[in-house]
Amino acid sequence: MPPAASRTRRPAVIAHRGGGREVPENTWSAVEHVAALGLEWMETDLRLTADGVVVLSHDEDLRRTANDPRTVGEVMWAEMADLDSGDGRGFVRLDDALHAHPTMRFNVDLKDSCVVQAAPADGARRRGP
Repeated sequence: MPPAASRTRRPAVIAHRGGGREVPENTWSAVEHVAALGLEWMETDLRLTADGVVVLSHDEDLRRTANDPRTVGEVMWAEMADLDSGDGRGFVRLDDALHAHPTMRFNVDLKDSCVVQAAPADGARRRGP
C-alpha cells in the first residue's frame, strides 16, 4: 500500500491550450475560459514576435489562426495585436496574460529557442521589481 502522503496527492488539471476544443486555442477567450472554469493551470505555447514580444501561439506561421502566411517571428507586436488570433481579438502577450490573471499558473511550451530567455523576463515583470 502506498504511503499516506501519496494517497492524498491530486493530479493537476491543465487546460491544453486553454481548452482548444471548447474555445479558440491560445487566445484571450482561452485564458478567460480557464479562469471561468476555476482551473489553476493552463498549458500554452510561446513564440517571439519580430520585435521580441512573447506571445501565445502554437503554430510557427499565422495561416491557421489569422489567415496570414507570415511567421510570428516576421511580424512586429503592434501588427500582431491587430490580427485576429481566432476569437476576434488580437494575439495575447504573455506578460498581459500574467498580469490579467495573477493566480493562474502556466505550463509553457517554448516553441522557439529565442523564447527561452525572453519568457522568464516576462514572468519576472508579473512579480514586480
